[in-house]
Amino acid sequence: MGSESGAVCFLDDREGSQKLQLVLQVGFAITSLTVDFDRESIWLGGRGRKMQRLSFDFLRSSTLNTPMSPARREKIVVDKKNKIPAITCMGSLSSHLVTVEASREIHIYPIEGLRDEGEQEHGDTSMPAHRDPVLGIRRLDAPQFPASLFTWSRNGSVIFWDSLGKCLDFKAVTLEQNCEAEDVANELKVLRAPLDAEWFVSGDKYGVLRFVRSLFPCCKYNTHRYYRVYSREPWACATDVRAHGAEITDIAIHSIGEPYLIASAGRDRMVQLFQKTESGLDLIQTMDDHVGAVNQLMFMNDGERLLSSSADRTILVRERATREEDGATSVAYLISRVITLKASPVSMTFCPDDPNILFVSTMDRCISKFDIPSGRQIHCFKASDSEATDAVIMSALTVAPEIPGQSPKLLVGVSGTDKSIRVYDLERDQLLTGEFGHTEGVSDVMLLELPNREDDTPPKRTLISAGIDGIVMIWDLSVQPQPPPESGQGRDEDGPSKEATAAKPPLRKVLSRSELAGFQRPDNPSPLGTPTPARELSPTLTRKMSKLSLTPSNLKNHSLAQTPSPPNRRSPTVFTPTEPNRRSPSPVSPKSRPSVAKKSHGTRSTSRRISSDFRSRAKPSHRSEFGSLEMSTEQVCRTLRAYRKKLNGSGQQVLAQKDLERELTLTLRAVNARSMNSDESAETETDSSGKDLDRKPSYSSISSRSPHYPRHAPSTPLLRQKNLRQVSRSRSYDANADE
Repeated sequence: MGSESGAVCFLDDREGSQKLQLVLQVGFAITSLTVDFDRESIWLGGRGRKMQRLSFDFLRSSTLNTPMSPARREKIVVDKKNKIPAITCMGSLSSHLVTVEASREIHIYPIEGLRDEGEQEHGDTSMPAHRDPVLGIRRLDAPQFPASLFTWSRNGSVIFWDSLGKCLDFKAVTLEQNCEAEDVANELKVLRAPLDAEWFVSGDKYGVLRFVRSLFPCCKYNTHRYYRVYSREPWACATDVRAHGAEITDIAIHSIGEPYLIASAGRDRMVQLFQKTESGLDLIQTMDDHVGAVNQLMFMNDGERLLSSSADRTILVRERATREEDGATSVAYLISRVITLKASPVSMTFCPDDPNILFVSTMDRCISKFDIPSGRQIHCFKASDSEATDAVIMSALTVAPEIPGQSPKLLVGVSGTDKSIRVYDLERDQLLTGEFGHTEGVSDVMLLELPNREDDTPPKRTLISAGIDGIVMIWDLSVQPQPPPESGQGRDEDGPSKEATAAKPPLRKVLSRSELAGFQRPDNPSPLGTPTPARELSPTLTRKMSKLSLTPSNLKNHSLAQTPSPPNRRSPTVFTPTEPNRRSPSPVSPKSRPSVAKKSHGTRSTSRRISSDFRSRAKPSHRSEFGSLEMSTEQVCRTLRAYRKKLNGSGQQVLAQKDLERELTLTLRAVNARSMNSDESAETETDSSGKDLDRKPSYSSISSRSPHYPRHAPSTPLLRQKNLRQVSRSRSYDANADE
């Protein structure tokens, strides 16, 4: 065991209890150690690349029980406060020793060339790395520049790498710090370069856009068998502008043809368009069409289109427009289409086979495929795993074209949900692999295709990922070809497909009326289909005038004796608007007979007379019939009917039976007396309580005739009359009303 005080100890448990035994005291703080079994020794590592080798025999023979001296103690305390990076990890190979420093640099030393004690020089191979989170990675295609890619970190460091992971050069972008906002430190967010890498454009957290000149025209072959890059001009910022009021989220460069265009997007919902000139950058257009933060920009079709995605759930497609002004060509981008999404977009990329196809990942954990000219969504699937039901949010999308016979079309992206790198098969919407390696979030991923110069085999595909943990990883991407399903396997796979039919919506085919009219039944061979049957004439409805009628019987018999005219559907039915309810016809009096002399008037005149008489009777009733005699009569009838039903269905004894019989008897006498004495102008009725009620006559023109009986005989046993069971129904009108 080794400690920061420089003590090397043994953990002795031979006597049954564990105890530490001090073996040796070294002059530096021990931060790491490893065992070299090939040489039977251990290596101790400390700060400032200090290393020391101790053999097994020396450790067994060394025993030191005296405490360390005060001078040595002070020296170790000073060494602990030193800020020199320490060796945090060591590993022994058969011929080399690998160390990882706290600055995240990896050094490989040949063991034969190492000293047994002291500070070591740089190893045979040194792989420097970013000392803070790596925020992005981009590709370089400059033929005069051997670097294949470059990465940038939060503090402004830029490192150029080859395809094998060797560091070729290291640069830094100077960031200005705002003194007023001390709590918010400035960060390098975006770095872009054209394919020839003649210049770079960077965007920081404060919204400042910097144009950096960096031309790498010549290379020199080094003795260590890799290219060392020399720049003709020093890496320096040529110009800087405050392009946005907030953080810059993305930069897009169009470097094919003249002029060179640079578009930047920020969280202030603005899109700025610049033109590269000899002096720097000139602003030519500001686009504020979005209502949310713009997160990505893309030039497509050789700069003919500019796409921008925003948190407002829209993707704006702008078409390029030019005009001649003072002998120069001015460029502007005009909105041609707006693609509205269901959720905010996270990342988008175009298909290398078809530039009109766009793949977009959204916050609802879906990946959608759009046709840019029409703005139509072609396909959509969830970014989930076949083994797990949870979906993830994908970012940094990249589409790899199909390799016939070897690999389908692939979609590569980064999952911020589970910190994985995912590869999907776009033909089957299936996850092929999900790899883990970064301890913190993955910031970016890039697909690198290296052509094979030896033969005509397809290019080798490599994935490079960058993480917040400051690590850059290189992955080999290969897809195993899947054999086509055999005939027997095809039949086995039919089973799940049939079961999946239950999840489909049920079939529906509802025929409209026009379609049904074209069909014919077997009993109707007409080609025109089944004709619509003619509607029969509905029978004339009997008008219910009243429960108890006071109309003279001779008028009823006269109406019955008349020959009814054939019904006419177009003729209106006699109806009085002010009549409250339909009344039932009154029974025919056996004593009265219809008068023969009245038949000469004819049916038509009688109907006209009856209609006018009925209107004349209903006309004076302007006030509401609430509380009138007719309404009271109907209420009494309904009450008696309900009471009769309850009386027949109940077995309880009626205690007030005498009072009920008395009231019914008095009511019947009053009704009979009113029909007999219809000539009197008023009648006084005395109820059981002794109060006098003045009743106005309903029909003043009714003469003294034979008494009328109610149509419905009371159901009380004491009031039943056998001669009232058979009654005939007819309309009852006052025949003398218009005289």
